Amino acid sequence: VGFVNEGVLGNVLLSPEAATHAIYGCKAEGDQFLSIDAKCEGQLFLRSEGFLFDNPAPGRAPLFRCFIDRPKFKDHFVSLRKHCEAPGIKREGLMGYLKQ
Repeated sequence: VGFVNEGVLGNVLLSPEAATHAIYGCKAEGDQFLSIDAKCEGQLFLRSEGFLFDNPAPGRAPLFRCFIDRPKFKDHFVSLRKHCEAPGIKREGLMGYLKQ
């Protein structure tokens, strides 16, 4: 089990602008994930990843955090798709909006 690079989903901002918020790279056991919580939801903080827009607008795409929870495989990932790619995958929420 691993991951597949599906290409660039969009771009995060490297510095804050009006109506943006930070996202962070985090790690829990073998799972690396993105979070909008600077304390990584109580897990290990790895790095600051950039900034997402707070609101939709032309030229922006929503970024959703998703979670696969299976007996032998647990994984967080992000998706542009509201339903997280496939049935049975939990959408944990909207993280913000990427620049396209």
